[in-house]
Amino acid sequence: MVLLIHHVIVAQTPKFNPNDPAWRLLFEDHFDGNSINESIWLVANHATHTAQPQLYTKTNVSVSNGNLVIKVNNDATTCSHTSLVWTGACWYCEPGVLYNYTSGWIETKPEYSVQFGYIEARIKFPYRQNYGFFPAFWTSVEQGDYGGRASEIDICEIFGSRDNPYEIATNAHACYNERDPANCFQDEAGAGLLRHTLATPYTEWHTYAVEWDADWIIYFVDGKPIRILGNDNIGNSNNHIADPVRVILNLAIQKEEDHPFPPTSPRFEEYMYVDYVKVYQLNYGCREVVNEIDFNTYNYAVKKSISLSGATTIPQGGNITLKASDFIELKNGFEVPLGTELSLEIHSCEY
Repeated sequence: MVLLIHHVIVAQTPKFNPNDPAWRLLFEDHFDGNSINESIWLVANHATHTAQPQLYTKTNVSVSNGNLVIKVNNDATTCSHTSLVWTGACWYCEPGVLYNYTSGWIETKPEYSVQFGYIEARIKFPYRQNYGFFPAFWTSVEQGDYGGRASEIDICEIFGSRDNPYEIATNAHACYNERDPANCFQDEAGAGLLRHTLATPYTEWHTYAVEWDADWIIYFVDGKPIRILGNDNIGNSNNHIADPVRVILNLAIQKEEDHPFPPTSPRFEEYMYVDYVKVYQLNYGCREVVNEIDFNTYNYAVKKSISLSGATTIPQGGNITLKASDFIELKNGFEVPLGTELSLEIHSCEY
């Protein structure tokens, strides 16, 4: 007995499935050691970012009980540099300047940059009323990395100055020609920033993730999609986010003039905990044209095109997903056995 073609599932976004053999685990870190794995991560030390009020130091980043721990406190610390130098893609501090707060920032090393994929972390964020903590899990291409282009995807960021421990935000910035402001998109100028309300506070464990490809940026919380953003026209100038990015976890303090900074005394400290980070990518075989399939040997990478007829036998009771960039054609005579699920997906291979 068979079900005919109208029972085939034509899949829409989101597409990620860890059990789908087309997806491969690029890397993961469960923070199980005694210290940060510096073969994967760069740790900011005596650095800040965009003139924020905290100084990032290595001593504020640690690993404990299977978690990455980023600590923020009001231990005043003086920038140790003797001249203004950039110590990373976007790190610096003012020589001799006293910073009233210290915190932590880690980012993936260049060899772990990812171009399109699924990026996930399980995180507990800190909250203290009126302290304006500004933690984030995000990706970035900084100005100068790729010919002056810059972009970022904010998978999850917390604006603590809003004093709502249930509210997170997602965002996207594409500024692919920083010398031409009219061709830049920032959250102040468009619809990049979007706020979301959680069922439980962000001080409890949640998974935050993004699926990013040439067509879509899809945001997830606890495995459920909360936002789908087209990646073909971010902002008003057909911008898109396509260059390899690094993955960043940091804990800042908001610098808005209309929100007071946390007190400098008495002493306080709070923590951001990260259970794991996982990064997946699709396998691509976008030059391959497939006519019929032997499912015993089939490579589930994204193909250029797939054509199936009655000569293709679908395994009984299977759950199969096929992906192609141009088209998937189901010819006369193609059948799907009862109890079998077949999903068809169209993916862009490259810009």
